[in-house]
Amino acid sequence: MERLSFLNLLEIKTGDCITVTGGGGKTGFVFQLMKELTNCGIPSMITTTTKMWYPDNFSGKIILQDQIGLKNLMPAIKSCSELQLFVAAGGLADNKVSGLTPELVDDIYENLDGRILLVEGDGAAGKPSKIYRQGEPVIPKSTNRLVFIIGCEVWNQPLGHYVHRCPPELKDLLFDALWLKEKLMNYCSLIEHYKIDSSWLIINKAEGKAFLAASEMAKIAKPFFKQIFISSIKEAWIVNVCK
Repeated sequence: MERLSFLNLLEIKTGDCITVTGGGGKTGFVFQLMKELTNCGIPSMITTTTKMWYPDNFSGKIILQDQIGLKNLMPAIKSCSELQLFVAAGGLADNKVSGLTPELVDDIYENLDGRILLVEGDGAAGKPSKIYRQGEPVIPKSTNRLVFIIGCEVWNQPLGHYVHRCPPELKDLLFDALWLKEKLMNYCSLIEHYKIDSSWLIINKAEGKAFLAASEMAKIAKPFFKQIFISSIKEAWIVNVCK
């Protein structure tokens, strides 16, 4: 399989609003996309509807709503001439930022003028998988491409080590084929009402021998997604394993 850059394989285009959900590489994914877009001279904006890490060492423009006020947010975004733009509601004490409402993200999208919008719409506390609560994930209506990421290091490992919000009574169960199927069925039921045409699964952290685990997971996930990719965001490559 040919390993390509994310931008080339995913065929990102002007006008896209890409929302990233799941765990195991969401933040790395949006910043990798932004890097590749920047290298091609294409402007993009990263934001979140939940929480995400503050972008330390970020070379672009950072706009926080609580610093400039809601009425000044849209003019500041529209006047930004830099290729890289990061927007959030405000800073938090744990070196994270709080998210914008999905309605505000939709308003921003309508005024971006060609800037590709990358949205982190989920939180997993740094773990490769999670158990969802009501109201999650938080997906703006303007989303036309939805990405679900899972880290393959979870495969056949105890849930308690790798699954965010794993209840104590399940911590020793393994993340096996049955658990993966149930998780994907649950996720698909949560996003069904959004009616998004393009929905992708990316199985991340497939460096070295981990590619075999990712391939096993991809076979099980095939009935749930039109397109499945295996990737290493760390090594900046991705392959399409199911069209």
